Amino acid sequence: MTVNPESNQFMDNYLSRCQIDTPDKIVEFVWKLVKEYRRDIRSVLDLGAGSGNFSRSDVYDSYLGIEVDSKRLGDFQNENRKRILNQCAFFGEDFGGDFDLAIGNPPYVRHHDLSPKWKLELSGILGRALDEKFDKRANGFVYFMCQALLSTADDGLCAQVVPYEWVSRPSAAFLRNAIEKKGWSVDVYRFESNIFTDSKVLTTASLSIIDKSTSSCRWRFFKVSEDLKIKEAESVTGSDERLLSYTKRDKEIFAQRGLSPGSQTVFCLTEKIRKQFGLKVGFDVFPCITQMKTLPPNIDSLDENNFFKYYVLGDQKCWLVSPSSSPSKNLQRYFDSVPEELIDTYTCRKQSPWWRYSPHPSPSILYNSGFTKFGPRTLTNRIGAIAIGTVHGVHQVAEDDIDSLINHLKAVDFERQIVSHSNKLKKVEVNQMNSVIVDWLKRQT
Repeated sequence: MTVNPESNQFMDNYLSRCQIDTPDKIVEFVWKLVKEYRRDIRSVLDLGAGSGNFSRSDVYDSYLGIEVDSKRLGDFQNENRKRILNQCAFFGEDFGGDFDLAIGNPPYVRHHDLSPKWKLELSGILGRALDEKFDKRANGFVYFMCQALLSTADDGLCAQVVPYEWVSRPSAAFLRNAIEKKGWSVDVYRFESNIFTDSKVLTTASLSIIDKSTSSCRWRFFKVSEDLKIKEAESVTGSDERLLSYTKRDKEIFAQRGLSPGSQTVFCLTEKIRKQFGLKVGFDVFPCITQMKTLPPNIDSLDENNFFKYYVLGDQKCWLVSPSSSPSKNLQRYFDSVPEELIDTYTCRKQSPWWRYSPHPSPSILYNSGFTKFGPRTLTNRIGAIAIGTVHGVHQVAEDDIDSLINHLKAVDFERQIVSHSNKLKKVEVNQMNSVIVDWLKRQT
């Protein structure tokens, strides 16, 4: 591939967000497993190699690391078996495509943080090579996985330390489809504890091994304990339940993710800040909810009393500023007071003016998309609050049907049907919730 200046956008985000080394014990664990799949390894490719941690093995003939950050390059001057190229893994000198093994821990960059032009060009290149329509909602590590598969021989092996989410998220479905069409086998080892010492890493990690030498299209899943003991799992969810399906939303009753106006720090205000700027409720600001942990567990309804007691008096971010194109003097004064660095976000940059987000309606039911046990918490939304961020909503439910639907949601064991997001935290995707809603609708007929 030729050099693309847009790769600098990826590099900037990579340097600022993804400079995390793979711990030595995990490197050793990966190589131990790799040797069970292949006894004879001649050439090794490591995309996003960093300082070359994965070069530490005696089982291969040659190792090539690709690293875009010149400050991170490993010093292999006295080792003939090893070399590292300071270049982008996608645009730059062609490093070949016949490696026995592609190993490594590629950078995790959210798709929101990737340049649209970079995504458009590279997704087209990779998609054509895989004969699949590349999903541009895929996060950065998925691009590296695709490049690893394309850079290995027809009977090659890929061993990548990547977020476990790729085995179930719709944004990586195209990659799973490409693998299944080829008949390659996949073994996924999910780490049950956080393998990285850096507290910023919250996503559940896995070692995903894709074997291109087979045609069986076998998928197996394993759990890896904190002391790196391996136990086979019954399914992708880690339980005996199948993954909760994804269903497009019903025309009338549907789940929708929480509003992302640009930055909760800027758009969601406490009562103190609302009063400071003299912002009028119902005109300048509207009730919103960004989290449910403030509410005691026995409360199942967000009414005026609960909202006032636990959010307004509790100094919580509970007022969403209006996206009006003609803000009041007080609201404009607030907008003018916001530091420029706080509005330097993906969403704000797309809006003109920066505060004019696309509003969401108030849902009938509020629910936490994230949970740790059984299923998400639900609330009847009697205050008409706007769902923000990880608080999602179910919309257009008739008043007489709210209790029935909530009881149905509470009876579903989401925990056994959803892939772990980070450690014990699980997240129900919008279209997984829509699947449950559609099931409830069928029962009503």
